[in-house]
Amino acid sequence: MKITSRRSCAFALTLLLASTVAPRLAHAQQSAAPTPEEAKRFIEHAEVELSDLELKAERAAWVQLNFITFDTEGISADADEAANTAATNYAKLAHRYDHVSLPPELARKRLLLEHATEFPAPDDPKAQKELATILTSLGSDYGKGKWCPDGDAKPCLDITKIERLLATSRDPEELKRAWVGWHAIGAPMLDRYARVVELGNAGSRELGYSDVGALWRSKYDMPPDDFARELDRVWEQLRPLYLSLHAYVRGQLAKKYGKDVVPSNGPIPAHLLGNPWAQEWNNAYSLWLAREYFARGVLLVNGDTVHPVSVEKTLLAAQAECQGAERQGAGIPDVILAVDNVKRLGDEEMKVVLDERGLLAKITKKMDPALAFGEYIGATLIGPAAAGPLASALEATWRHDPGLYYEDGYQELADRGEAVAVAPIGVLDWVEVDNHEDLRRAREIAAHC
Repeated sequence: MKITSRRSCAFALTLLLASTVAPRLAHAQQSAAPTPEEAKRFIEHAEVELSDLELKAERAAWVQLNFITFDTEGISADADEAANTAATNYAKLAHRYDHVSLPPELARKRLLLEHATEFPAPDDPKAQKELATILTSLGSDYGKGKWCPDGDAKPCLDITKIERLLATSRDPEELKRAWVGWHAIGAPMLDRYARVVELGNAGSRELGYSDVGALWRSKYDMPPDDFARELDRVWEQLRPLYLSLHAYVRGQLAKKYGKDVVPSNGPIPAHLLGNPWAQEWNNAYSLWLAREYFARGVLLVNGDTVHPVSVEKTLLAAQAECQGAERQGAGIPDVILAVDNVKRLGDEEMKVVLDERGLLAKITKKMDPALAFGEYIGATLIGPAAAGPLASALEATWRHDPGLYYEDGYQELADRGEAVAVAPIGVLDWVEVDNHEDLRRAREIAAHC
């Protein structure tokens, strides 16, 4: 009887990759000098194949993380092994074109292809499978991890509940117990993670890097050692600011919990900082902290966006138009969002929907792009009259969930019946900087401002 399964398919795919990619590597080493046309064909083929493997691995990972069993772990590990092995092989092959003169876009793709894996698999099938299996098991252990406040007795808390506890509790002992209890789930992972690093270092050396760290540092458009020096240089510039922030946080925590809990020197107790990783709360809370300035009138612009000054002029013109309407007896929206209603939208854009009055009804990424009026571009004009209502909406937002963003505060404001207007910016070149290509565009836009 012939037995087939998704795992055997994934294993067969791994064998197929080993049999197809390896000959290409040998052929590349023996063939004539590479050409731009050959490089283009190679990169296009790699993009298609890796995209398909990565999609399969992501789907397997989603199933594994939502339904953690021995079988789903195996399926996910097999898919990861196939994707990671292929990515490592293509990274090796891509070096054939290091000295080929390519158009900038193609040269960038070649470079990204060389960096397509975080933990490159060694050129050994057993090591490749071991690496994939360990990485999957680490993800599963993290997903299954729970802290039981009363030992083995229930109830036990998963990471979502622990996040909530750390965000809302103000009992320092309860916070410390939760923080220590959650981080204890990592102890059994230590040896396996060390093995991942060992295998990743071996794979990195086969790609020409001294270790995984050097591979990661090479992803910033400069040699790894140059990046380390640049990081040190920038850190020295930012260090005074971070020391000031550190001192301020320590002082505020000491006021709240006392110097017995928060000492005057040494590390700040991490369990007092609001979540399991001692990170900052998201920007709904940050904007709420600036609420005292709302009454003066505020122009809010996201720090990761670049656009011409015409956006601000559009917002001011919209405000003047609203004020004119108010003089004629109409209500005045005192929060106005700049919206791109021309750009084709996808899943990641912050989309807005308008009501029958042309005011904000919904702002979210999680919706069908075809139903949206446009994309909020990260620029808002806040009038003085909105100071109290907006501060209240933001406070309700972060108290409900400290992980929410200020756009969720806008949604809360609209849900309360407050008027939030939009100002279409029309055909305009602007960018949200998420990657190197965005940064290049940002520099071009800034040069013309």
